[in-house]
Amino acid sequence: MKINYYKLAPTWLFNSAGETELFNTQDKVDQAWKDGWFGPKSLTVDSPLLSTLAFETKRELIDAVNEDIRYRGLKLRLRETFDVLKDTVRFFEEEAGVKIE
Repeated sequence: MKINYYKLAPTWLFNSAGETELFNTQDKVDQAWKDGWFGPKSLTVDSPLLSTLAFETKRELIDAVNEDIRYRGLKLRLRETFDVLKDTVRFFEEEAGVKIE
């Protein structure tokens, strides 16, 4: 698994309003991610859409959705089939206007 250094303290994180803040402790970093802060700053403009990526498991897809600020509000259920999950993600991207610039 690839390490996301933006999830390790200390780190600079960003929010959808364009603000930047330094989080010095791991507890503050963990809470910031739960509150919608993210990193890197380019995440929302140049990361590929999750529907275009190949995930090996349903859990990987669900974790990716939960960690990507662009998919805030999308809830996936592990009990669904992999194809249903991918279709749900694709539908969400279309309806919510999730895109890369």
